[in-house]
Amino acid sequence: VANRTFYEDGAARTVAVHDYANDTAAASASTLGYTVNDLAGTAKPPVNYLLVDNVYDLQNMDSRLAGSYMLAGDIDAAATGKWSDSASYGLEGFKPVGTGTNNMFTGRLDGMNHNIRGLIINRTCAEGDLCSYNGLFGVASQAIIQNVNLLNCDITGVATNNLCDLSVGGLVGYASGGKILNSVVSGQVKAEGNATNATIDLGGIVGEMENGNIETVHNSGHIILIGGTNQDSEYDCIGGVIGTGRGVSVYNAYNSGLVEAERVRMISAGGIIGSIRRYAIYG
Repeated sequence: VANRTFYEDGAARTVAVHDYANDTAAASASTLGYTVNDLAGTAKPPVNYLLVDNVYDLQNMDSRLAGSYMLAGDIDAAATGKWSDSASYGLEGFKPVGTGTNNMFTGRLDGMNHNIRGLIINRTCAEGDLCSYNGLFGVASQAIIQNVNLLNCDITGVATNNLCDLSVGGLVGYASGGKILNSVVSGQVKAEGNATNATIDLGGIVGEMENGNIETVHNSGHIILIGGTNQDSEYDCIGGVIGTGRGVSVYNAYNSGLVEAERVRMISAGGIIGSIRRYAIYG
């Protein structure tokens, strides 16, 4: 167990969380000597999952970006509506796990078909930042995210400085490789470009994905893109499942949510995918 400080309604609160950063997996399958076989009887290295019990543990996944996590049950994330990064900031809410290309989530999350309900993210691209990534995971590289139900979420990313590339998705802002499997998003996912030449990739499941796989996913959330004064040749991209995909394989992806864009000069939009190159789509 470790103590971590959260700011709720502007006041510091110390919460006991699982100490993922220093976990030695003392009770893990490999430490206990268990053998794990696939269906053909071939031995495989076991995955030593770290349990996530509540929304504070969910946030603390950022202390071990290569960890393998499993939801122990449903998670009420409504408290994130009161969270701030510090006592002097606004209500930014949950901080995406893996905030940039130098700080990527490379592990896995198995939601075990449990629900994460009421997650709130409201983040602005800071002055001087060239990129901003928003979602449960901001940036994921070769990660596996499966069996996650992200329900009634309210995720917003805003670009207020020039030349900011903004990637926003329900589960992942930007994914390089990896897999998103058997997962659901509902609620609202929104991106706003209040800046000259801000480029936006917005999707209900993932904002932008390169060389990865998406399989058996459903978005029923409202996807909203409010464009800026984009004066260069880049398109803003919005899709019910994927904003922009390059080298992706998509199987059995379904969107029933409204996909809406306002104040956009140049846009590539789709009910499933906004823009896609080098792809395979099935189902």
